[in-house]
Formats: sequence, structure tokens, C-alpha cells
Amino acid sequence: MALMPNYLQAPEIVYTPEFKRNLRQLAKKYRHIKSDVQLILEDLGSGTGSPNSRAVSQVSV
Repeated sequence: MALMPNYLQAPEIVYTPEFKRNLRQLAKKYRHIKSDVQLILEDLGSGTGSPNSRAVSQVSV
């Protein structure tokens, strides 16, 4: 089985401490924000985001 070129692989998503902290604070006011963000991150992870996102191997949020 051949390896996929880097631009076709799903990017690795890394949560920064600032993102986690901000998301936790926002979740107190917006109860559904975690599920909304999860949908966006799944799109990024599957490579269905913007065409430019396919060239990225790691995404920090």
C-alpha cells in the first residue's frame, strides 16, 4: 500500500492551551459551542475545508 502524498492526508489538529481556555469560557455562555466547533474540526480533519487547507499537515487551534 503506497503512502498518500502529504497534501492528501488529513491534518493533525493540535489544541492550544489558549483555545481550550477560551472554549471553556465560551461554553458557559453558549451551551452548544463545543459541538459546533467539533463539526468544524471534523471538516478540517477530513480535508473537506478550503482548498488551501489541504496543503497543511498540522493545524493549531
